[in-house]
Amino acid sequence: MEEHVRGKFWFDDGNVVIRVEGRDFRLHSSILKSKSSYFADLLSHNAAGPDVVQEAVEGCPVYKITGSKVYFLALLDGLYGDLLLTDKTPSCLTLACFLRAAHHWNFASCKSWAIEELARHHPITLKDFDQAGYPEPAKIIVLCRTAGVTSLLKSAFYGLLGQKTFGLKVPKPQKENGESNDDAISDNDTLSEDGDASDVDKEYSFDPNVEWGSSDGILSPDDTTRAILLLEFTAQEWMRISRKPPSYAFLSDYTSHASRSGNCREIFKNIWHPNVTEADFADEGWYNPLWALEEIKAIDWQGKGICSTCATRCREEWETERRSIWDNMDKELGIVGSDG
Repeated sequence: MEEHVRGKFWFDDGNVVIRVEGRDFRLHSSILKSKSSYFADLLSHNAAGPDVVQEAVEGCPVYKITGSKVYFLALLDGLYGDLLLTDKTPSCLTLACFLRAAHHWNFASCKSWAIEELARHHPITLKDFDQAGYPEPAKIIVLCRTAGVTSLLKSAFYGLLGQKTFGLKVPKPQKENGESNDDAISDNDTLSEDGDASDVDKEYSFDPNVEWGSSDGILSPDDTTRAILLLEFTAQEWMRISRKPPSYAFLSDYTSHASRSGNCREIFKNIWHPNVTEADFADEGWYNPLWALEEIKAIDWQGKGICSTCATRCREEWETERRSIWDNMDKELGIVGSDG
């Protein structure tokens, strides 16, 4: 007879046993049905079906479901454990496992909570976004594809541009038997969180032994292509902005510059290239024009001869450029629709 191990969550007053990859969990059908349309359907059928094991454990019917026991454990930590109660910040890996489970077994409210938590630590708005500080962009992209999430994709792809070679690694050589030398553990076993020990201690993990799977940060060919096209888009935008001084009509408006020896457009022609095109930050503009435009805004243009009115209006135009680049990335990445 096949041996089944009791999982961490085993409640004496539970009325149903859920079996996932040989791990049994005695739970409450009322909680599962109220949170999940999948379990509401599964547990509402009294007749025996393919998911019902022809046995009972301590008087409880046993339901065998497909999926990862690791992800299911993360889900139960949210339903019964400390995940939603802890004062610590949930680790990215914990949220990833919880989100995958919530999506797989249709826990809609749990999925929404996980997306909101990920968005707190992976900002999705232009105002809060920081490419240099964006953690694990490739893993977030893969997670979004797995869980049908679109709201986190744009910031993740843009964060990816800040990593050398998009964070891709050369595959390890295969052994003679055709197996890879990569000993990373697969998703369905135990999934190591990156970062030093001090960072890990500050985060909440539903299981300290769980690590990222070897495929969790590997982009699909289509998403790799999207990343390359996005880099081409940002490079073109930066070239358009940086190679020529601004020529807004207000820079050469006679009325506003009548009391000056020259208009601001002519002054920009003399100071633009050394301060922008040849600046130290210019190289980063190819893959991070949003940050480079902030650097341009921060330059003391009045101190370099631009009138205060034109300097203010130019900063407004550059902020508009930033918003336009950010908004147009949806089209470049083909992002449509809302979170599924």
